[in-house]
Amino acid sequence: MSSENKKQLQFLQCVLGPLIEGYWLSVCNLVRLLDMDVDDNTYIRMVNMYAKERVEKGFAVFSESCSMDTLRNAVKVFLHWKVLCTYYDAENIKMLQLKEPYRDEAKLSVLIDKIEVFRV
Repeated sequence: MSSENKKQLQFLQCVLGPLIEGYWLSVCNLVRLLDMDVDDNTYIRMVNMYAKERVEKGFAVFSESCSMDTLRNAVKVFLHWKVLCTYYDAENIKMLQLKEPYRDEAKLSVLIDKIEVFRV
């Protein structure tokens, strides 16, 4: 591999690494929705706290993976992939719920693994 190709790969790793890690952190936290539905803002905050904790402990490669925008976009992707659905509860709060095939921990693990293969 040429040095130019290595530089390009390093650049892509720096740009995409935080996004992939943020999506991975978000998908790992979907297990919290196996037992209960959570409002979307609470879910994003939970994932953000988890991501910050991983950064503080040195487990996360990219501190940018804590970005609220990245975590919100991950939820949008999971909605688009039909992993999640939303509904409004009695107090008109937007809730997140796992869709049927992903209400199983084994099925959720397969999804986590699909995203994890792209991590650095």
